Amino acid sequence: QSKFSLNGKDYNLYPNTAPDHLHGGKEGFNKKIWQIADINKKSDSIKVELTYYSNHLEENYPGNLDCKTIYELNNNNEMLISFHATTDQDTIVNMTNHNYWNFHGHKDNYKNITEHVVRISSNQICETDEGSIPTGKLLDVVNTKYDLNNSFEINNTFLKSGGIDHNYVLKNHSIDKSIASIYSKITGMGVEYSTDQPGIQFYTGNMMKESYNGKHDRNYGLQYGMCLETQIFPNAINQPNFPSTILKKGEKYTSNTKKKRKHLIYFSLSLLTEKIDYNIPITESKDNISQIMKKINSIYLQVKKNEQSPKTDYLFNGVEKSNFNKTIERLELINNIYENSDNDD
Repeated sequence: QSKFSLNGKDYNLYPNTAPDHLHGGKEGFNKKIWQIADINKKSDSIKVELTYYSNHLEENYPGNLDCKTIYELNNNNEMLISFHATTDQDTIVNMTNHNYWNFHGHKDNYKNITEHVVRISSNQICETDEGSIPTGKLLDVVNTKYDLNNSFEINNTFLKSGGIDHNYVLKNHSIDKSIASIYSKITGMGVEYSTDQPGIQFYTGNMMKESYNGKHDRNYGLQYGMCLETQIFPNAINQPNFPSTILKKGEKYTSNTKKKRKHLIYFSLSLLTEKIDYNIPITESKDNISQIMKKINSIYLQVKKNEQSPKTDYLFNGVEKSNFNKTIERLELINNIYENSDNDD
């Protein structure tokens, strides 16, 4: 209901999605002009540091908040985003990045987000009310449409059922551990996330308008894009069992997220790279993929014949045969992508 209490004082916020308050209110940080404080270019990366000073009671939040965001692009196909903030009095802070993904591209494969495959390593989501506000209760996702631990392909039935707009609870997460991924089955392009934040919001564009102008005269509207937003749980200030968003005077707020662009081959090989020595450098070339496929298929034939060898020992270390079969299917899909696509999307 667009309000919170802090240190015994009530604060009423602007109900920009009446009766609730979303994304910082009428003019959130996404609508502010940030200053470029520094650009640092190296041989293998480039960083830009942006700053913004939020005055006391801006959008009725207490405290003068000194904010800094650092974006980094590097030669490992990674985008690193770090948020920092300090305050001169107790306040609440929960910053995130809200970009939309559609890996089908804007050319011949242009379409909504069906035929994307998504994975989120999480066993719980935040229950929400009719206004999509977390109630404080955590729900188990097993045997529900919210269970995305095993890669799930988005289809029209899923989108017509309302898609998803929920915060997933992350356990054993770190900036170096993959917790979510999305890729297109059509182009093979995708992204993998890691973060030090306790939650990640998955949003399938269910409340988007019918049309937004995109590049090359394409329109991106309802369910034409999806988001993964790393964050502390929404509405945490009103739910004492949630991780806290309170930033106290003298403390520092930090949030770090890594988004690694990948091709389908990397997602497909993730089950096997630690178990099998390919002796082939993995690059995104058609010839390289063919070499890897030949080697994998020779191992697969051994598996089908139930012939144990050093190359198939991984089967006896917890990797199920069904997962191996899925990997073979994905590698075949990669080959089709390279044969039928000019890869310029």
